[in-house]
Amino acid sequence: MAGLGLAAGLSALAPSAASATTDLTICYMNHPVQTANLAILEKWAKKQDINLTKTPMSYSIYLPKITQMLASNSTGQCDIIWHNDDWGQDWAQYLVSTADIPEIKNVAEGQLEPFFNEKGQPTTVPMATTAGIFFHLLLSHGSCLRSGGAQDLG
Repeated sequence: MAGLGLAAGLSALAPSAASATTDLTICYMNHPVQTANLAILEKWAKKQDINLTKTPMSYSIYLPKITQMLASNSTGQCDIIWHNDDWGQDWAQYLVSTADIPEIKNVAEGQLEPFFNEKGQPTTVPMATTAGIFFHLLLSHGSCLRSGGAQDLG
């Protein structure tokens, strides 16, 4: 993950203090690495007083379901999208930029390029790298997380 910790990245994504949002939905594939990292996310959410709703999906339905959701602008289903493939390049047009998260500069050069939007900005926060498989956290345009800009509520 080249120095970017999951908790640090998530703190930067937390809703602003003025935001009334206290619910957060995460859609992910039921993969052992992602499942293990949910404990970290749940701990972070509890500290931030955020209600975390987890929506696991099988690999076979994940790509078409998330693609359909993003393409039809069906906001509210997933605030966070976690996956272990490079679909970010197909989804970048539907995702918000994460360029304003300070920790992004700690990611190894080139790792985020498949997730750049048309402006050359990253649209992901790396979660973990294991055996050459990258796990990324993506934010949909409808995500409540970005409405107040990135803040470290650590």
